[in-house]
Amino acid sequence: MKTLTTLLLITLLSCKTTTSQKNEVETTQIDNQNQPEETALNFINSYVLFCNSGNVDKSLVEWVSEQTTVTRTFKTKLKRIISEAEKEDPELGLGFDPIFNAQDYPDKGFKLVKSKTNDEFVTIKAIDWPDWELKIKMELKDKRWFVDGIGVINMTETKGIDK
Repeated sequence: MKTLTTLLLITLLSCKTTTSQKNEVETTQIDNQNQPEETALNFINSYVLFCNSGNVDKSLVEWVSEQTTVTRTFKTKLKRIISEAEKEDPELGLGFDPIFNAQDYPDKGFKLVKSKTNDEFVTIKAIDWPDWELKIKMELKDKRWFVDGIGVINMTETKGIDK
């Protein structure tokens, strides 16, 4: 009986180790599938859907703060830009969309144009406005890609919007 109990305990412990190792492998695979192009496109196309919805329930700052593929620096900079604009002009605020760096936007979304991993920028093009391109600054942290800049957020003038 003692031997049977010992064998049962060893079997249970070895099963738990195997399950734990399997979860680690699955997590690594998910991290490896996270590419800068995919992250950038998912972010901007989700943002287009948010804009198309009319923003009734959430502000831009609230929506961005919920995004898990955006850096903390991006969130902080956006909040500061909007806050300063509202202090300067409480009625108008910023007066344009800081992500698109424009008042209007292509409401059918974006597609990938090109990506340069060495300088961590992804270039996307509007589906329904073929001459409008945006560059999205990406950052690699802990084997995952995050959006770190677009429009007037964390972008220099030379890397910003191309219309």
